[in-house]
Order: sequence, then structure tokens, then C-alpha cells
Amino acid sequence: MPQQPDPVLDAVPEPAPAPEAPAPEAPTLRVLANVAAAPVASTPIPPYTDCLRLNATGAVQSFVVPDGVTVINARVWGAGGQSWPDYRHYGGGGGFASGDISVVPGETLNVVVGQPGGFGGGGTGLGAGGGLSGLYSPRSQRPLLVAGGGGGSTSFTDGSGGNGGAGGGHSGAAGAGFVPGKGAVGATGGAGGADNHGNRGGRGGDLGSPGGANARGVPGGVVPITGLGGGGGAGIQVPNGQWRGSGGGAGYAGGGGAACDAGAASVGGGGGGGSGFAAGPGVSGGVTIAGSGRYAANKSDPLYQAGIGDDYQPGQVVLQWRVPAITVVPGGPPDVTLRPGGETGYPGVRVRAEEEATGLRRTVRVTLPPGEGLQFVEEGAPGYTLTVWDASGGLSYSLGTLSADGQTLTFTDVLLGLAGAGSISTMWVAVKSTGSPRHADTQLAFQVGDRSSNSTPIHIVDR
Repeated sequence: MPQQPDPVLDAVPEPAPAPEAPAPEAPTLRVLANVAAAPVASTPIPPYTDCLRLNATGAVQSFVVPDGVTVINARVWGAGGQSWPDYRHYGGGGGFASGDISVVPGETLNVVVGQPGGFGGGGTGLGAGGGLSGLYSPRSQRPLLVAGGGGGSTSFTDGSGGNGGAGGGHSGAAGAGFVPGKGAVGATGGAGGADNHGNRGGRGGDLGSPGGANARGVPGGVVPITGLGGGGGAGIQVPNGQWRGSGGGAGYAGGGGAACDAGAASVGGGGGGGSGFAAGPGVSGGVTIAGSGRYAANKSDPLYQAGIGDDYQPGQVVLQWRVPAITVVPGGPPDVTLRPGGETGYPGVRVRAEEEATGLRRTVRVTLPPGEGLQFVEEGAPGYTLTVWDASGGLSYSLGTLSADGQTLTFTDVLLGLAGAGSISTMWVAVKSTGSPRHADTQLAFQVGDRSSNSTPIHIVDR
């Protein structure tokens, strides 16, 4: 009896022996030497006063909006797809998204920074897709900004294969090569590559969905925050377990995974790129830009860090904000006159808003002058109190902590009581004289956030 052929893809007769494919873990991630895992303070672009870079850590990160800040400028780069540089096939570059986000002081924003072939939802495959980078609002439970990840590339020792599609932009690019994955468009995932034998890569996930499984049941990528985006589709495997197609990039929707030609098992395609998004609640001036080939989008941005978002490189999220300017000067109750062992006085300062400062909070520290025989007085229940007379005429009170040497009071999270530009509030503490001073006139030292001033003058007289 004639020998029966071995089964192959979907009962197609076994093809001629093909060049062996590289193992999917063979490429080495070219980690950028100048990118730290932890968030890093950076130089802002005027008129912003603060800037923070959030890098890929492999976990969801949180950003708490500083006091007094109502707008965050965000710039987001997605991760590039996995590359096979030895065979001259490259993953797609990550996309870019930016915008100004209206925020509430003290609220938390969730941050995802994508990695190639790892965190952020890129699809698995011979070359894994890049993860998305983005910002998500727990308050509205909706995405704010998303930059798409690039699709992974496919490469074989015979030189065949295909590059991954770049991440979006409104649309991710399709992969290259035979039966590549399609790019995502808006909130709709890209189709997986498929041949005429039922051999297909996984479809990219729509917004809120993981990437689709390939024809062998291998699942696609999963975005770490449900509702932030869609995962990349999985690339195809042949029955012996070898990968032949690459995964799609994650994004607002995920790119499709690639398949291969069942008649020439060495031939496969690149994964599609994920899409971007810049129209979340409270976002103004939103922009999305697609990557270009193997390179990240918007490299001309002044805050772009070299290498970020290129093929097989992580993404990044850069946040800028402006802390409202204030001026602190002596003021408050009239000049204070004290007698040793006598009455309590209330030296203080005035705080002026130089711009909109509603809701602005700061840590306040008040220090006694050395050698002047002054002492803080407890007027709380019990406790040392900072009184704030706000811009609208209301009074508020904060309890402070006394230093071990009794010289400094610290009040945290003090509402300064300011409103629009030019508004003024006044704050003071209670002190008394306990002995003979070195000088007849002195002052307390107030520090309000990063601003300092002496208090109302204090006159100390004999009994």
C-alpha cells in the first residue's frame, strides 16, 4: 500500500521542506540606555512649569493631578513591533497622540506605557506586536488619549517575510509580506491575514476587547485596562508549534495578526498596526499621528526622546502642567505687640494669586526666630492652628505638627482660599512671648509651598 502523506495545515499535502524559521525569542530587545523605568522629571516647555516622563515598567501607573492644576498637556508614543534585524525585517513604529486634558486637582489618571512583545496588549507571533500607550480616566471610565503600537515583523532564513505595519494615527498601517494583518481603523480592529486554506491570523480587538485568536486557538494580546483599547491579533502557528506570522499592534483598536502561505511554510506576513485616539472627555486640541515604517511618529516634537517608539522599542508618556503662581508677603492682622508672659499675638502673611488658582493647596511651614523668646500657642482642640481668611471672606482652620525642637509648625494640604488672578487670602498663627528677646522687633518665617516671606512685624516690649 502506498505510504500516506503526513497531515499538514488543513489537510493540504505536505509542502517541500522549508528553511527553518528562527525561534521567536531570538531577537534581543535593544533597550535604550537613556530611558529609566521610573518616572523622570524633565524640562518643560514654557508656559508649563513641570514635566514628567513615564516610561515602560510592565505595569499600570498612576498620576495624581497636583493641587491647583486644571489642565494637563499629554504627549504619548506607542511601542514599536518586534524586529528581525539580522534578516532585514522590522516591526512597525509606534504612533503618537497628544492633547490638553481638563482635570480636577487631586484626581488620578491611569497610565499605560507599551512595550514591544510585552505589556500593553500587542499580539503574539513570530514577531510580537507593540503595546499601546495611553491615558485612562477612572472618573469618567473612558480613555483620554491612545497611541497605537506597531505590528510585529516576520522573517526567515531564506530572506522571505514582511515588515510590521506602523501604529496610528486614526488608522494603523497594514503589515507587509504574504497574508499580512490589516491595520485597525478607529475603534474597529484590523482583519487577520488569511490564505485559501483556512490558515489565518487573529483579528485585532475592537475597543474594549482582546486581540482575536489565530486559527490554532492561540489568543491575541490583552490591554491591561479594559476599555482603554483593543489588543493585537495573534499571528499564525503551524501544527508543529513554529510561528509563521506576526502579531498585531495594540491601540484604540488592535491590528490584525498575520498568516502564512500553506503551500510555502517559510512565507509569512507582518502584523497590522493599532489605531490611535485623541478625543476623550475633556481633551482639547487632540492630535494623532501614525508612525512611518519602522520609526515612531512625530520625532520632531521637542519632548521626543531618541529611540522611543521605533521598531522593537518601548513607548513613553510625557505630561506637562503649570502650577499657578502665587506671591507671599507680610500681612494679615495689624503689627503684633507682645509682652513676656502676656497676651497672644497673631502674626501672618498675605497670599496673592497671580493667575487662576481656585482650589490651590500647599504645605505651609512657620518657623520661630531663634533666641527671641517666642512660643507657638495651642488654640485647637487641642492643637496648633493655622487660620486662613479666604478671598471671599470665609475662615478655615488647619491643624499643624510641631517639630521636636518646638521651632517649626508644619501644616499639610492647606487650602489657600484663592480664586481668580489678583485674589488675596491671609493666614496667621498664634504666638506669645516667654522671656527676654535679643531684639525688640522680630518676625516669623512663613513658607507657602515654594514661596517664602517674613510675617507681620512683632514688637516685644517690657512688662
